[in-house]
Amino acid sequence: IAIEHDVELDARSYRVLNQCLDSGLAQAITTYYDLSLARGQQEFAEWLGFLAHELRNSLSSAVLAYGFIRTGSVGTESRTGRVLERSLNQLESLVSQTLVAVQLKSGLAPALETLDVQELVEDVHTAALPERGVTLGNAVEPGLKVSADPRLLGSALTNLVQNALKFSRDRGRVEVRARRDDRGIEIEVEDECGGLGDSSEALFEPFVQRSQKRRGVGLGLTITRNAIEAHGGKLSVRDLPGKGCVFSVRIPERGR
Repeated sequence: IAIEHDVELDARSYRVLNQCLDSGLAQAITTYYDLSLARGQQEFAEWLGFLAHELRNSLSSAVLAYGFIRTGSVGTESRTGRVLERSLNQLESLVSQTLVAVQLKSGLAPALETLDVQELVEDVHTAALPERGVTLGNAVEPGLKVSADPRLLGSALTNLVQNALKFSRDRGRVEVRARRDDRGIEIEVEDECGGLGDSSEALFEPFVQRSQKRRGVGLGLTITRNAIEAHGGKLSVRDLPGKGCVFSVRIPERGR
């Protein structure tokens, strides 16, 4: 609307508007979720919340960025261009995550393939768009292979890395590590979010956010845990007080 009426919308006003919309959506959807519990419709409420919030957030950013680029006031290589690229990547991730959730809810077994863990991590890194000076690194043991569904595991790792980038402090570091031990393959994502306090297990519940500074509905970790458990694996989190936390994905090796 601001673009159509040639009204300048500064960055601060846009952030405040987004925060208001996020807060209103989260409150409305949470209320709907609570009401739905008595009607046996909580799964539908989860879907509604997830799609409404994530689609609105990414689409509004993409539309605003495209509007500025279309006027010719900024180019595709500008900061606005990076916002557009990041928003489109988020939409792609949302579609992938939605397909994962549909697969999990339908009860279909994972379509297992032998995956190279190094290549999987590199694909996740390529899709990630660090900001605020946060750096992304990896330390993957050479030659690691895992039997997994590429869509399910890829979506799970992408969500963990995106969360780590989102919640880490400015100019922090996110590290992805992978190794083999006697219990299978372990992939860790460590961030610098400042620590979790007593909220670690609650993070896997629907509508729980890691920080009040990052608004949203909070369903990604619920879907991520379900995707890992579909492989007979486990997703856990370890607090690093005052520094950050480590999310650990453990998947058993098959036929070994």
